[in-house]
Amino acid sequence: MDHFSIIQHFFSRLRCQSCHEHFDEDGIELVRENEGLYLVRVSCCHCGEEAGMAMVGVEQGTDRADDHSHDAQTPLISGSKYQGFTDPELTPAEIRRLSQFDPVSNDDV
Repeated sequence: MDHFSIIQHFFSRLRCQSCHEHFDEDGIELVRENEGLYLVRVSCCHCGEEAGMAMVGVEQGTDRADDHSHDAQTPLISGSKYQGFTDPELTPAEIRRLSQFDPVSNDDV
């Protein structure tokens, strides 16, 4: 599986903030790739809403003595803030309940 396919799979686990459907891999578009960093545009194929863009880094895992949670050859994904994306574990009712609160800011941390 190539790195962009891994990124598509990652975003397909997230839900659209507008219609709450999972993103389709077809809605994840590669805008640019440079030295392991990928700029992707995420759109919902169900409602047509453009969810935004994300900068995602993919690198091969490193063999750590204290962390056996992944193989040394398993790609790891890191990324920028995922504004506009919702946690795939949250239900639409939980999203509505939590959306009444202001986002966490740097002042809160």
